[in-house]
Amino acid sequence: MEEFFNLFISDQAYNFVECFHKKCGDKDFQCSSWRRHEQFGYIRDLSFLHPVKIYIGAKYGRCQEAQKFRVYRKRQLVIETSQQVADVPYADYFLVEGLWDVQQNGSEENSCTIRVYSKVSFSKKTIFRGKIEQSTKEECREVYGIWIQNAHELLKQKVGNQEGSLDIYTVQGSDLRSHISELEETSEVLPQATSADMQQTLHHPENFTSLIENAVQERSIWSHCGSSIIREAWVAFMSYLKHDSHLPLLLGIIGLVAMLILMQMSIIVLLTRVPEVHLVTQGSSIDELGNYRKENVEWIEKRFNYLKEEMAMVETRLEVMRHEHAILKMHLQNLERVKHKS
Repeated sequence: MEEFFNLFISDQAYNFVECFHKKCGDKDFQCSSWRRHEQFGYIRDLSFLHPVKIYIGAKYGRCQEAQKFRVYRKRQLVIETSQQVADVPYADYFLVEGLWDVQQNGSEENSCTIRVYSKVSFSKKTIFRGKIEQSTKEECREVYGIWIQNAHELLKQKVGNQEGSLDIYTVQGSDLRSHISELEETSEVLPQATSADMQQTLHHPENFTSLIENAVQERSIWSHCGSSIIREAWVAFMSYLKHDSHLPLLLGIIGLVAMLILMQMSIIVLLTRVPEVHLVTQGSSIDELGNYRKENVEWIEKRFNYLKEEMAMVETRLEVMRHEHAILKMHLQNLERVKHKS
């Protein structure tokens, strides 16, 4: 237990923690020292920039994590984590909580079992709860796998440094090689203990490297295909302009298409806009409850009127676009008639 804490959790393990976050792709990593907590043993704060795996928004999200630990009877180490992520969609709706349970195996001083549990705690309701929980589960699975891989590498490195002198290097009176083998066997239950699929995946940490390489190759293939399609479309469009004299008509059609795209984007933005949430606490008197209800009704009416104005603007723009489309269509028909006569 003490050796596990010194290698992976203590202030002396700063290099291990920093290396772990670098392997996860994090930047600007900062970690405070452990300090006394009034209610829960010891606490420290971590902050870093973590890559965001979505195609819109910021590339990195600012993570603020609080870690607490407490030791029970020198045989059980409990670590609680709470992480808040900023610069991601619905960031203020949830936070990720984790619990690390490290227990010594029976009377063996050089063996321990590690179990990690994680959950997403929501402070507000959202229709994307299932998607957030699923993506968080996948992210935790990958992060825990990287942690296990780094822990294996550190233990193997310690074995390599002590080759030829293992008879004098001991951990609490036992052989280091025995200690490492037992740690490797027990640490593989570290990802969420309630997920059997995760445990089977993490039995081979090298699988994570192949998964990452496959993802990079797949993304590069898609980007290459997309760029080639755009390039071919552009070449065909330019050749058409060179062989056809209907440049004003084509420019008008392009403008109409651009306006349609902008209208669709504005509608999507309106539909995906995060609504404002007003938390109303329970009052202690009937008057206070009446005031809260009145404020809620006024806020809903203002919101409804605002949405009506926006929808009216959208309808007006659509009507203008329909009118322009009819004019362009009529102009195109006239050009075709002139072309047939000539």
